[in-house]
Amino acid sequence: MAFKINNNTVIPNSSGDTVCQNLAVGVCALNSLTTGCYNVGLGYASLYVNTGGNYNIAIGAKSLFNNTTGCSNTAVGYNSLYLNTCANYNTALGAFSLYNNTGSANTAVGYNGLAANTTGCYNTTLGANSLFSNTSGFYNTALGYGGL
Repeated sequence: MAFKINNNTVIPNSSGDTVCQNLAVGVCALNSLTTGCYNVGLGYASLYVNTGGNYNIAIGAKSLFNNTTGCSNTAVGYNSLYLNTCANYNTALGAFSLYNNTGSANTAVGYNGLAANTTGCYNTTLGANSLFSNTSGFYNTALGYGGL
C-alpha cells in the first residue's frame, strides 16, 4: 500500500501477507512495484519500472529507472544505471554512470563511467568518462579521467 507525504510516494510494504519493507521517496519512485522486496528509491522516478527486483538502492532522479527484475544493484546519481532491466550486482556512483548497462557485476565511480556499456560484465572504473566507450568487454579496469 502506497501513500503520499508532501507529494512523495512512500511504499513501506508490498501488498499481500509478505512484509517487504520497500521505501520510496520522490514523485513516481518505485511506481510499478508489485512483488519486489527490500528496495530503496529516493528521487524522482527512481526504480520507476521495477516490478520484482529485490535489494536495490537507487538514489537520484531516474536512477535504475528501467530496472524490472534486476537484484542487488546500487545506483547513486542522476540517470545512473538508467537502462538496466534485469542485470544484477552492479554499482554506479555518478550521474549517467552505467547508463546503458544490461551486464552484471560492474562497478563505475564517476560521471559517465561505463556509460556505453551494454553487455559487458565484471568491469571496474574510477574516474569521469572512464571506460566510456566499452560496450561488451569483460574484466576491464580503468582509473582516471577518460581511462581506456
